[in-house]
Parts: sequence; C-alpha cells; structure tokens
Amino acid sequence: MRFSHKIKLDELCVEKDTMWVAIAAGGAGSPGKGSKIKKELEQIQKQNEELKSTVTDLQCESLKQNLVFYGVVDQPGENTDSLLKGFIRSEINIKSEIKFVNVRRINSKFNHGPILASFESLKDREKVRRSAYRLKGTPFSLSEQYPSDILAKRKRLIPILKEARSQNVKAVLLKDKLYIDNDVFDPLKHKQFIKESTVAFPKWC
Repeated sequence: MRFSHKIKLDELCVEKDTMWVAIAAGGAGSPGKGSKIKKELEQIQKQNEELKSTVTDLQCESLKQNLVFYGVVDQPGENTDSLLKGFIRSEINIKSEIKFVNVRRINSKFNHGPILASFESLKDREKVRRSAYRLKGTPFSLSEQYPSDILAKRKRLIPILKEARSQNVKAVLLKDKLYIDNDVFDPLKHKQFIKESTVAFPKWC
C-alpha cells in the first residue's frame, strides 16, 4: 500500500512539474488558459498534500509497536534483547516478562547508540511507555518512534514547548501538534514563546 502511494506521489510531482513548464513557456498567453493551469496546479498540490498525510499516517501505524531507548550503555558482545529486558526490570521496575519482535541498536558505530525495540504486544509497549516517568532524573529516556517528517516538526516545536513550560504555561506535544493552554500552537498567537533565533514556521503550523 505504501508503495502505491509513493508511485502516486511521484506521478503528481511529474504532473506538477509539467504544469510549471507550461506556465514558463507562455501557457498563460491565451485568455483564461493561465488561470486554468493555475487552478489545476493548485488541485495537484492539494492532492499531493493529502497523499503525503496518508503516507505519514500509514508510517505511524507501522511504527506503533515501537519504542526508542536512549542512554543504555553498550556491553561487550551484548545480547541487545536481554540487555533491554534487564534495563526495563531494573530501571523502569517492570518485572513481568516483556517480549520483543526485534531489538537493535541505531547508529551502533557511536557509543551508547539508541536501542529500537519492536514489541510483540501493544499492551506491553504501552505499559513501558506509561512507566517512562520513572526515568526522570536519570541519564536514560525513551520515546515513541515517528516518521522523519513528524520528527522534523517535533524538533521545531520542542523549544517552544520548553519555553512555554518555563513560563508556567500548560503545554503538551502530541505527535506533531503542540497545544498551549489547550489551543493548537499558532506562531502569531503564541509568539511570546518563540525565541528570536527561531526560524519562521512553515504552513504546517
């Protein structure tokens, strides 16, 4: 399914490029033609955004069993599956048996690379995620795994989240949406939380 969406996205990109070529070549020369091409281009861009959103949703669905663990020290000749199970028992204080589909290091060429774990049971994954508060004040942390475009959005929103909380304002980041006092983040309405060094936010805000 994701492959078919990718093909459709590629087709839309080619069609959009063709439209731009037509405009550059004087497509707007005849009465009404430029307006028609512009409308068609806007429709293609809209479809493109809708498909991107669909692909992102599919990616999120495929990653919903996963968590990423940070700060777990590499062990010589480690069995990453056993290491993570021991970490969950000792640091998160979950004694019940946790089963994984797959466990591996990310960027393993670096010391203490994050561990990506795919849980066999969504119930176990949620039990571990909801117990992450026990890692507060330790060198360890964990997070959900997100597609790259959502990670990019979160990276831009996290400084705003921290600034709002530093001013004792309720702020929550859910996936790629930041809520400040229960309102979706708006760069104009919430500009007091944006530091001067922050680059202007794109349309997705």
